[in-house]
Amino acid sequence: MSAACARAATDAPGPAVSASLHEEVKRLRARLERWNHEYHALDAPSAPDAEYDRALRRLREIETAHPEFQDPASPTQRVGAPPLETFASVAHPVPMLSLDNAFSDDEFAAFVRRVTDRLDAPEPPALVAEPKLDGIAVSLIYVGGVLQRAATRGDGIRGEDITRNVRTIRSVPLRLQGEGWPRRFEVRGEILMPRDGFEALNARARRAGEKTFVNPRNAAAAPCVSSIRALPRSGRWSFAPTPRASILAPAGPPRTGSCCSACAPGVCRSARRPSA
Repeated sequence: MSAACARAATDAPGPAVSASLHEEVKRLRARLERWNHEYHALDAPSAPDAEYDRALRRLREIETAHPEFQDPASPTQRVGAPPLETFASVAHPVPMLSLDNAFSDDEFAAFVRRVTDRLDAPEPPALVAEPKLDGIAVSLIYVGGVLQRAATRGDGIRGEDITRNVRTIRSVPLRLQGEGWPRRFEVRGEILMPRDGFEALNARARRAGEKTFVNPRNAAAAPCVSSIRALPRSGRWSFAPTPRASILAPAGPPRTGSCCSACAPGVCRSARRPSA
């Protein structure tokens, strides 16, 4: 055996060391995922930023030295690869229909009648009202509890794949906590920029002599959405999900019109979002 081969064999970790490192990786990921959930979902962080940063740095060191431990759902992947500024076109498994407006009681009553008729319901369904959050409408697809793809609405049939950029938003879980999730399902919502993040972004633009944004919605929807990676852990970009998710069939051709035989034309009962 040559000296180089002998040295490489000596440097390679043995099975016991690899197992120990793998256990450490699992502990670090679980801890970081829990801290992210506490910080962004519960607004009750239990660890200071310095401790979070130390754990993240240690996990990154192990994954760099041992590529066999790398995982696309690892917390390190939020800040690993640079975000994309050009995006591939992808098909939505269920069309992303846009919202319509109602400016009078008569228009609202007409909307309720359309929904009732299309559902073939004996009486109007119960309705839920909520504030309209205006940001970037996105679709998140989870497979086996792991974020597989994020896409913009686009034309409703096809959108842009922004998965790598969305991974940097800490309020978007890369791996879901708990058990019992459907094998494959979709969550829709809006990417938002809270006011403090908007002010910080404009302040940075002014220092750099760049154009500022008029409002957070324009900043969220601008082509420079890739700048989300540069924002710190203060939650300056956020994801607000809609209350209902859609369970998806195994991946296949995109659906158009009704999503299944149980749906009336223009209405997807799984998404519960009638067309206007």
